[in-house]
Amino acid sequence: MRSADGHVEESTVDEQDIERVPISLDTSQNGQDDKSTLMHIEQRTAKMENMLVQLLHRQSVPNQLRTANSETKDDRFGSIRYDQRNQHWSGSIWQILGGIGQARECILIDPVEAGLVTQLDMNRRLDNVLQSLSNSILFHTQLKHSDIETNPLFRCVAMRLDPPKALQSRLDSMIHQNIFTVCSMPPNRQNLIALLILLRIPPSPHAIQIKKPFDPYNVSGHILNMAIALGLDEKVERLKQEDTMNLTEDWTQPLLFDVFLWYSSLQQSQIYTFFASTSCSLHIGTYTPAFRFKDVISLDLATSLDQSLHHLWLESELYEIFYPISTALRTLRVSRIYEDSQTKSIIDAADDLCESLRSWRDRVTESTLSTSNYLYILSLQMESAIYLRASTEAGPNLPSPLGHDIRSPPIPLLGNKFVRCTLETIEFMLNWNIPAEKLPCWNFIMSFLPYATLKSIQQLHSQEEVSFDFSLLKKYRKYLIDSHPASLGIIQSIDKIKTDPTWKDHSNSTDPPSQDELLGADLFNCLPTDSEWWASFNWLQSLEG
Repeated sequence: MRSADGHVEESTVDEQDIERVPISLDTSQNGQDDKSTLMHIEQRTAKMENMLVQLLHRQSVPNQLRTANSETKDDRFGSIRYDQRNQHWSGSIWQILGGIGQARECILIDPVEAGLVTQLDMNRRLDNVLQSLSNSILFHTQLKHSDIETNPLFRCVAMRLDPPKALQSRLDSMIHQNIFTVCSMPPNRQNLIALLILLRIPPSPHAIQIKKPFDPYNVSGHILNMAIALGLDEKVERLKQEDTMNLTEDWTQPLLFDVFLWYSSLQQSQIYTFFASTSCSLHIGTYTPAFRFKDVISLDLATSLDQSLHHLWLESELYEIFYPISTALRTLRVSRIYEDSQTKSIIDAADDLCESLRSWRDRVTESTLSTSNYLYILSLQMESAIYLRASTEAGPNLPSPLGHDIRSPPIPLLGNKFVRCTLETIEFMLNWNIPAEKLPCWNFIMSFLPYATLKSIQQLHSQEEVSFDFSLLKKYRKYLIDSHPASLGIIQSIDKIKTDPTWKDHSNSTDPPSQDELLGADLFNCLPTDSEWWASFNWLQSLEG
């Protein structure tokens, strides 16, 4: 290439096989304006040529073959190459692989380097990412020392909060590829933090259909494994050895941050198992170390140390409140022989649950946490879910030889609690003007369950037969539709559901309907047996359609 003084200089090639073009200029010919202008043009041309060479090189070399020997910052592109080798490798797996020469470097794709966004735009997104999620997740102040903003997966998450509409598909593919890489590489705290945040992000503002609302990137199970591989569970035992007075010192903050990450990972696992398992399971105290968060840090201490710890304390207590009814439900499911006490235990646990949640919600409301509304909504949604599961298991799924009189009584009791929880959810969302579209994706989807419930009630009952005004349903419908582009499709799917009219017959009788009654209800299929009668109670269809 020709330099500014007219001489031809040889280009250099660096260790990454990217041509580096000299752009230094000889300014000895001052006073000649025309040459000064020419020099400026050639300088710009040289930069453009260099950029073009690098872009062509990146397109010709697969991502997995690019090297990452060190963290490199390129001012022209603002890209950051992330060095995973600087991270601590823990666990015998990585020690063994390294010892036999089978450890492999893994490179995460950076959205800036891939050309999805400029560095200037990325900086703006990074400045706002944690603040925009503060309504559902809080991070310990020690996060600012973690260099999280250099992590490519975190930078993808920052884009995912408000992705350019035209790049939505490419960004999702990049996130999936990075997650696949993260699951195949030595664990590190930055990737763990990015995954924790990814699970709390709201639905894409451009999505007209939410295809997989629950754990869309399949990372819930991997989070806890990563935390264990990092040895974060050991940090809990280490923290318990410290004097409480030391926890305000600077040198204990990294330890507190690790404890925060451990319980954040553990409690994310609790959310997953609660909604995904057949018994709404909560494995309280089954992980090593089996320390409840309240046994490690008191509420007063958590409140004084950091808001994130206060949030963890309340969230941990919430899961403990649900543990008795979850255990009672599991006992019923796995029992070889049915006993009346098992159904009674579920009813008693449900009564205790109502009282405990009332007290817990009062404490949440009184707190100054930015996540208080999220916690309140989470508790209502968990309560709805457990009543649905318990009413199913305490009735139709009991052993079939049992008579109708044994299996029926729990249904109305749990159903009443479910309807009460439904109304409370709607009133809370409307009265507090909760931005549903800002909730984590699964919580957003769960906000449609109350609408589906009242819609079914409306199909079976007149206004005079219910204790609430049906105008509430219309108001909540508008609230949901206005919240997100995907809402209308979900609402229309719910509106198409035709609730089985035999539900109303059952509410007025303790006996299953006769054959003639079933035929009179215009059912497509006769349900002559008691077992099939119970099967007709699956009226609340999935919202996925």
